[in-house]
Amino acid sequence: MKRILIFTAGFGEGHNTAARNIRDALGEAGRGRCEVEVVDLVARCHPRANQVLRRLYNLAIHRAPRLWGTFYRLVDELATSRQRVEGLGDMRGALEAVLRERPADVLVSVYPAYGYVFAQLDPGWKRRLKRVTVITDSITINSVWYRSECDEYVVPNEPTAEVLRARGVDPGLIRVLGFPVQGVFAKEGAFPPRPDPAVEPRLLYVVNAGRRRAHEVVRRLMEIRDLRLTVCAGNSARVEERIRRVAGGGRAEVMGWTREMPRLLMTHHAVISKAGGATTQEAIAAGCPMIVSQVVPGQEEGNFDLLRSVGGGVKASTPAEIHDAVRDMFDDGAAKWRQMREGLRSIAHPDAALRIAEHLLGIGGEIEGGDGGARGGGEGTVAAPNA
Repeated sequence: MKRILIFTAGFGEGHNTAARNIRDALGEAGRGRCEVEVVDLVARCHPRANQVLRRLYNLAIHRAPRLWGTFYRLVDELATSRQRVEGLGDMRGALEAVLRERPADVLVSVYPAYGYVFAQLDPGWKRRLKRVTVITDSITINSVWYRSECDEYVVPNEPTAEVLRARGVDPGLIRVLGFPVQGVFAKEGAFPPRPDPAVEPRLLYVVNAGRRRAHEVVRRLMEIRDLRLTVCAGNSARVEERIRRVAGGGRAEVMGWTREMPRLLMTHHAVISKAGGATTQEAIAAGCPMIVSQVVPGQEEGNFDLLRSVGGGVKASTPAEIHDAVRDMFDDGAAKWRQMREGLRSIAHPDAALRIAEHLLGIGGEIEGGDGGARGGGEGTVAAPNA
């Protein structure tokens, strides 16, 4: 029975999304052969600080993106390859306690700081373990992801692999397996087919940036003839109510926060959203071109660069720009939309979670010694409240 630990943190959507989807894929691919646990050591070791830092992170992303971009670049410049990094001793101790209680074969990090925690393990542990970093960003890769030692790096696409090679990462350690989106994206027939975009274009608007003018965006979109609009207003009742008043009924559906994003992306022709990690990768997997309403400096720049490199996304911030981008996409029999969709197909890996799971099942070996002989057979014990 192989035991795999996946380490995440609640800063941004991509990390926890990746952790959940790898866990679920391991449950599917390794049933009866694998025990997997998702762990948030940041929340476990520093619960109060974790809550404060998460609030500050969300505030910076939405209210002060330029400040976040400055911080991101500073961390990139100051990242070090030293194995001893101040402030991580508690997390290393917690990790070693987990390993003593129930030894593992593979450690998987989907959050960059864990590479430094893994590097601080005693040499005996490091000889018995495989340490794998799953990078959830594209192209603009902060050096904190790869400055600490690791056995393998799983990356979402070839352009990201090229960046790592150019920065001196051993090409033999890089695995291009895709971003682990939900497995449903790879299941043919899981959702009804989209209608002809030239006849009934369907647009999804995810309100995660520019909330104050979201109702004006909807007002302008409702001017487009035959457009069927779905709006996810998030967790703000006030924003949702303003949008409902503008949208009225008929061609627009308005909802709050939802867990149905895979279904929505697979049944709509295009999506308006900021260039968040998980959203961008899910849109790519769904073949759903993006109108990017915001690019947060730092990791999101690479997400948009990836879309732009294959013609799968355009940037539009104001209500007028968004209106014009949608009109352009669906004019002339939706010619531009068809081109954008083909571009996304060239970089899509909808089965990435399963590919990563199968790769993890194929590496690592049994741990010698310890008291881990009686390992349970559960396939998905979740220890992270945010995972």
